[in-house]
Amino acid sequence: KEVFLAKVEIDENTDIALDYEVSVVPVLIAFKNWKVQERLVGLQGFDKLRKLVNKVVDEK
Repeated sequence: KEVFLAKVEIDENTDIALDYEVSVVPVLIAFKNWKVQERLVGLQGFDKLRKLVNKVVDEK
């Protein structure tokens, strides 16, 4: 299984921020099959990030 991560500068890409309703940063949006699955807002610890990735990867 693969996970792809990308960083988007919302000041330079306001259209993306609007499309995904990003009003505060940082925000992590997890996609599966190009659909939003989960969202974490604010700074998160490693354990929360790992749980989010595992949840999205393991869902069928």
